[in-house]
Amino acid sequence: MRWVLPLTDDVMRQLHEKHPEAQDAKLSLILFGPVEEVHDLLYQQIEGEMIHEAALRTKGSGGVDANAFKSILTCKSFKKSSANLCDALE
Repeated sequence: MRWVLPLTDDVMRQLHEKHPEAQDAKLSLILFGPVEEVHDLLYQQIEGEMIHEAALRTKGSGGVDANAFKSILTCKSFKKSSANLCDALE
């Protein structure tokens, strides 16, 4: 069960520690140049098997746990649920 904490000074202090102010973007991380437009038709071609195959090749980055995604989308222990989820993501 989840509880909502009262907004006391201590709770607010902890929230500010866990969620500091945003920083300005570094110029070296910004992409410049023409943006390649992707046609909607490309997304309409995505199907469950493609999602399953992509999940198998996923590697973690930037705090993302790739193993969790692989497990959810490809594990045979979940029987048909994994395939159903891949199909639902089409």
